[in-house]
Amino acid sequence: MDALKEIEQLEIADFLKAHPPFDALQDTAISALVAALSIRYARRGSTVIEAGVLNEHLYIVRSGAVELMEGGNDLAIMLSEGSCFAFPSLLRDGMTRHAVTALEDSLLYCLPAAQFHALCQDHDDVRIYFSSAEASRLRAAIARRSESAGDIGALQSGATPLKSLLGQRPLVTAPADITCGIAAGVMAAEDVSTLLVTDETGLRGILTDKDLRRRMLARQLPYDTPIADIMTPDPVTIERSAAGFDALLMMMQNNFSHLPVTDASGTLVGIVSARDLLKRMSLHALHLAQDVAKASTPEAVAAAIEPLSQSLIALVDADLTAHVIGQFVSSVGEAAHRRLAELGEEKLGPPPVPYDFVVFGSLARRDQSGVSDQDNGFVLDDSYDAAQHGAYFKALADFVCSHLNAAGYVYCPGDIMATNDKWRKSLSAWKQTFATWIASPDPKSVMHTSIFYDMRPVKGSGKLVRALREEVISKAQANSVFLAHLAKDAISATPPLGFFRQLVVEKDKSGEESLNIKKRGIMPVTDIARLQALANNISAVSTRTRLEALIEGSALNKDDLRDLIDAHEFIAMTRLRHQAAQASQGETIDNLLHIESLSRFDRDHLKDAFGIVRRAQSALSNAYMGGML
Repeated sequence: MDALKEIEQLEIADFLKAHPPFDALQDTAISALVAALSIRYARRGSTVIEAGVLNEHLYIVRSGAVELMEGGNDLAIMLSEGSCFAFPSLLRDGMTRHAVTALEDSLLYCLPAAQFHALCQDHDDVRIYFSSAEASRLRAAIARRSESAGDIGALQSGATPLKSLLGQRPLVTAPADITCGIAAGVMAAEDVSTLLVTDETGLRGILTDKDLRRRMLARQLPYDTPIADIMTPDPVTIERSAAGFDALLMMMQNNFSHLPVTDASGTLVGIVSARDLLKRMSLHALHLAQDVAKASTPEAVAAAIEPLSQSLIALVDADLTAHVIGQFVSSVGEAAHRRLAELGEEKLGPPPVPYDFVVFGSLARRDQSGVSDQDNGFVLDDSYDAAQHGAYFKALADFVCSHLNAAGYVYCPGDIMATNDKWRKSLSAWKQTFATWIASPDPKSVMHTSIFYDMRPVKGSGKLVRALREEVISKAQANSVFLAHLAKDAISATPPLGFFRQLVVEKDKSGEESLNIKKRGIMPVTDIARLQALANNISAVSTRTRLEALIEGSALNKDDLRDLIDAHEFIAMTRLRHQAAQASQGETIDNLLHIESLSRFDRDHLKDAFGIVRRAQSALSNAYMGGML
């Protein structure tokens, strides 16, 4: 009998060694684990675990298969040989939330709760495995939400970064001193309709077959005419991190059909055409922004924006991702800011010096939702002289901000607007301001850096902003004390998750208990992404793009970053659903969730998302807070 038991225990040990997380254990730990296990047989169709009862075991499927019904609804997860279940209840308060039934005759290993907790305490690999399983559950929840989106792939592709839409074909370039005849020969040989004209400094111009027809052949110019005479010089470019519909909107606004694409440093990496983009996406997402861009008066801008709340409801109902919806809503906001600045110039005359009109905050990060106030400013060329040019830019700021307010982008309560002299200054003055904040990282300086570093130009060449961002990254990376204070600020707003994973609510202004999902859910991820981008020389502005860039170009744990992307998506989508419901009822839109209004599915997966954010904050503290000592 003892020999048979020993053989059985060896078989169990071999089985455990072949399946995670037990494959990371040493033989002594495996032996102790095997000794603590009991065996249970479950007939097909029988209930293994009921929902709402006290669970006292971790279950491991030895053979057969079981089905876990998430939240008592129809989201079924099948678990087969080697899978573990019932551990979430052990990590919480012991109470089960999901029923488990046997899909077929099954043999289960059962590990008592005390031994499970001891195993997690003694072995980090095991603890991390079970605590991080919430990420896969969250990923499944996001996928489930998007399954009912219908035929929206084209619209989704409109939010895809250009770097994913660029072809693999090498760029076809030519120097500016060749003739039109030679250029036409190159274009014919390479079978392209566009030629990029370059020199040692970079992109000089762009030549299209339309240029050859209209500017050379129609004028009967000789074939030896230099292409510099007919090309479009210093063409508008777009960064490859921008979305597809941004590129298409830019082409529509400027009435051209090709757009060179650069990386963050301004190096040419590709070219996109309106035809290619139109093949990939629907125009629905562009209608509002295009109407705004064509508005002839400030009143027309306001009228064009008016359907935005109904569009938000429709996009949420279509189950688009929060990332896509944020990009769409932000594109409309950017178009409004840009068009009003253009109308301001039409009224006041051309600007006396170059400038970048910039937005801050959620609009800059392209994750704007249904709640929007203004956050904007001017970065002026260093040729700016307050005595000579100040009145013009003050008048332009007053014009833009007053009409944005009339259009629904209300005045910023904190006065972070171009109408404030502090946020309307030269590039050198901006550099000095950031240098002061970084050198003296008190709470106010850290707050200002967090607000103003998330900056995106909506009008202007963007060169001033790029120069400013390079300076800020350089100074921030070299100052560990500043990064430590930024980390302290990033972990100050903790996710609303209690000791036993219950959602923690607070009293709002009306005295009702609610959860501020922006302050306690979205902003912590935003702060984490901003700090890591600064520390890792990443110039991206949007939270998702920053996290994706960190996956590609940093030493940070890639799985943790992917989990954080998923957590951010689920939290942001929960907020958008809340706001869309408010908009559909004609209520004032806010960020305050009432727990009783959430489904059990959403509550459970919000806890998973908040758990991921909390672990990311802990990692941030370990990595950077030492700089304060």
